[in-house]
Amino acid sequence: MPAVPWRSHGITTAKNSAWTALPACRGYSFEDVVTHYGDLMTVQPEGYGIDKQHPEVIYVPQDLRMDLPSQTISWVKDGAPQTIKLRPGHIYVQPNGYKVEMQKHPGAPSWRLWAQIRKAPSATSPVPCQGEESRRFPSR
Repeated sequence: MPAVPWRSHGITTAKNSAWTALPACRGYSFEDVVTHYGDLMTVQPEGYGIDKQHPEVIYVPQDLRMDLPSQTISWVKDGAPQTIKLRPGHIYVQPNGYKVEMQKHPGAPSWRLWAQIRKAPSATSPVPCQGEESRRFPSR
């Protein structure tokens, strides 16, 4: 599989960012991921999952906000706000296959949110990153 491009989000991502509106990424929810791939993760009551084989991989909801200055990821589950820590060395995977990492900037003493998306083959088929392919992270 060819290398998939990465992009910098700077210090914040939000649920209304352009990447959540990509046609190939609509219609997937964290509940869908749990239904189809729940045996691959330990689902937490706050509404996210930790990969059983790779605990640095965290499955998070689609509609969320990542904030680097506060090092938090937040979303709403069942009407209640939820927050977890945004940590270096972890990969946060959304239901549409979008992966975000906290990385140190190579040319500055600062951190940034670095992200990658895989597009689904069609709008009606599952995103490859949701299943077994999420176990094979491409080199950058």
